[in-house]
Amino acid sequence: MNRQLGSKYILEDSIGRGAMGEVFRGHDQQGTALAFKVLHPDLASDADVVGRFVKERGILEALKSPNLVGVVDLVVEGATLAIVMELVDGPDLRSYLSKRGTLTPSEVCRIGSAVATGLAAVHAAGIVHRDIKPENVLMKDADGRAVPKLTDFGISSLVDTERARSTMLVGTPQYIAPEVSEGHDVTASSDLYALGIMLYELACGVTPFAGGSVMAVLRRHSDVLPGRPDSLPDELWDLISWLLNKQPGQRPPTAKQVATILDALGPSLANYPPGKVLTEPPLPVTGLQTGATMAVPFTQLPATSALPRQGAPDMPAALPPLPPAPAAAASAPEKPNKKRRLVIIAGIAVVLAVAAGGFTAVNALNGGGKDATASETIAGSPSATATNTVSPSPSPTSTSSASATASASASVAGFVNVVGKLLPDAQKTLGSSVTVQVVDKYDATKPDGTVLAQAAVTGSTSRVELTVARSEVVAYLADQAPVSGSWRSSSQAATISGTTYAHSIATDVCGYNSGASVEYNLGRNYQTFNATAGLGDGSEDSTAVVLVEVFADGRKVSSQSVVYGQAFPITADMTDVLRMKIQWQPTSCNKSSGEASLALGSAKLLGLPGRAPVPTTAP
Repeated sequence: MNRQLGSKYILEDSIGRGAMGEVFRGHDQQGTALAFKVLHPDLASDADVVGRFVKERGILEALKSPNLVGVVDLVVEGATLAIVMELVDGPDLRSYLSKRGTLTPSEVCRIGSAVATGLAAVHAAGIVHRDIKPENVLMKDADGRAVPKLTDFGISSLVDTERARSTMLVGTPQYIAPEVSEGHDVTASSDLYALGIMLYELACGVTPFAGGSVMAVLRRHSDVLPGRPDSLPDELWDLISWLLNKQPGQRPPTAKQVATILDALGPSLANYPPGKVLTEPPLPVTGLQTGATMAVPFTQLPATSALPRQGAPDMPAALPPLPPAPAAAASAPEKPNKKRRLVIIAGIAVVLAVAAGGFTAVNALNGGGKDATASETIAGSPSATATNTVSPSPSPTSTSSASATASASASVAGFVNVVGKLLPDAQKTLGSSVTVQVVDKYDATKPDGTVLAQAAVTGSTSRVELTVARSEVVAYLADQAPVSGSWRSSSQAATISGTTYAHSIATDVCGYNSGASVEYNLGRNYQTFNATAGLGDGSEDSTAVVLVEVFADGRKVSSQSVVYGQAFPITADMTDVLRMKIQWQPTSCNKSSGEASLALGSAKLLGLPGRAPVPTTAP
């Protein structure tokens, strides 16, 4: 029976249930078909969850990617919380795989690249998905081709880490990264591990550590390396091995990089047939001496190899093989107390067993999911200063200096000094008994992930704050859509005082233009606005003077009078700013001479990785 939700929506039939809520088909006032995830009452009655629900609304609605199920709206109505989503016509990836048994390596790359692309958008918004698995990938039919769309990323930003930890909602056992079962925080790197498990499963029909009890599965994630299916080509196996590294810091740095690699691999594997459907995985490798750990990122390797792999059926040139992993002592993660780890694993096993018996997962938003059996278990979201945030894998050139290493034995505020180390090495040095809070800071002089400073957290003997160097994310204003106003031209080069600037924005002033403004929604994602202002060298009126002002949430943060023949740098602080407005007003014009062109050369926003959205337009 239909029922009203808020003032704009009608709920129709239920199409699935999960540990976090129930999914309904429905529509809005215009008749647009939508999916509605109504959260369980215990979440709706939690004031903290409701607060985050309201706070995260803009972030979730702004998340756009062809490989994400779009969030349309968040509804708060009395004791009801609901996420309004795009309704996807098509099965989930679990059903898609079941009908085929296994996929060709090329298809594994295509689907994996799409999922990684969606995941990159989620991570760029500061959200960790926490439950990457085939059930959470919907296959939308688009002109006869199934387009993967990642779903359920919204829940993780609404349920805090402490609640997730207390309720043990930590994912699905077959896809849980080893650090999670060992009691550490879930990070973006944990999502990449789960993606590696999923790629493995798409290729051979079974996950690498399947078999036996939940506890046995979780222990294998930590203690053994996956066995290799015979059907996996070397290049794809190398990437999967990298994703399944036991150490979070030794996995690929970003989901975007994984998507790029898979895109490059797909065409080179087009002649490989689907692999044999396995009912149980190959025997795992005991010990941690094999498995691939990248010495340099894929982006630093040549795009193709001069020679094809041996034994591949008519295979074109492909990416070169990864270097072998280091010895066991170098690659094995530092383990917490064994007794403590077993208690954690046992607790997860009990709760997951209960969840599996009490709930069914959402299989697909269009009604195909009522009989799914995997539990829907997503929670938590990091911020820019979240504990134990992921850091890129260190390269040979990104090592701590000798002086920093020599001083590591000294203590700073009661902790071992880790200044100068890369974040993964610092975390390992501090040990599992110390909780690390990471504060990202832009610093182009240090390798990304280098610890710049450390300090004990006030009132705690087991928490330390590490300030970590990060390179900036650059978003050119010419590629951003204003929420109000417009420029005459954008994404074009502008010449100011003899220098040409790419990624420029420009507008005509004087003549019939007496002044205007353009406003952008920054979403609190950036730190700095930079541009070079001036009158374009092709301006007809060379006597014009234009006042250019920049406002941050209504506060004037920059004011500059611009004249012909000079370039004026503009820098404005945009930390935690929602709206930025650029306003211009001619203060002197010779209208008989014609118009002048106000240009902002290389206008760009700078932000920190993991907080600022990753640009979709190439620089």
